[in-house]
Amino acid sequence: MQAILEAALTCFNRNGFQSTSMDDIAREAGVSKGLLHYHFKSKEQLLLEVQSLLFRKISDRVEGATSQLGPSVQQALWAFDELWKLLKKAQPLLPVFMDLAARSMTRKTLKRRVVHSIEEQRALLVGGIRTVLGPLQNQLDMSAESFADIVMAALIGFCGHALFSADPGRGDRAFEDFKKVLVKILGGNPSGEVKP
Repeated sequence: MQAILEAALTCFNRNGFQSTSMDDIAREAGVSKGLLHYHFKSKEQLLLEVQSLLFRKISDRVEGATSQLGPSVQQALWAFDELWKLLKKAQPLLPVFMDLAARSMTRKTLKRRVVHSIEEQRALLVGGIRTVLGPLQNQLDMSAESFADIVMAALIGFCGHALFSADPGRGDRAFEDFKKVLVKILGGNPSGEVKP
């Protein structure tokens, strides 16, 4: 199944969502179309699974790195950078995700899948926040869940700026400014020292 998801991401990024067929994905993955349809009933479902795969990858990477180095402001900044890189990789798909979300308003099954996908990503982000910040999360003055909601909304907005703005660098600059705000909230500096 992993090979199918990787193949789908490759095809979506290369050809765009609308121009990619299930046949293209099956061919790229080296599987039969029947096997592809057995695991994924529609291209939309496949897209949501690709999105979840990307979030799981970054979550695994952050957890692995943090388990070796321990929680710190520096780890949080590194994790945000990794998440931003991942989102920029998937950025061409943002209009497709937006369209999918809009279509889910009138299709109950699709809405359940979209909501499930978003909740899964949020849970991974909450876990990541707890992992990279450890006891420093008390500096946030809010729950990890609330902070995850803010981060998700901000990152989606930064991606939108980068994709739809006349100034494509606006998203990157906003992201860097967001990290500065995070450091101030945590009362520390990028080296991980926390001010009393």
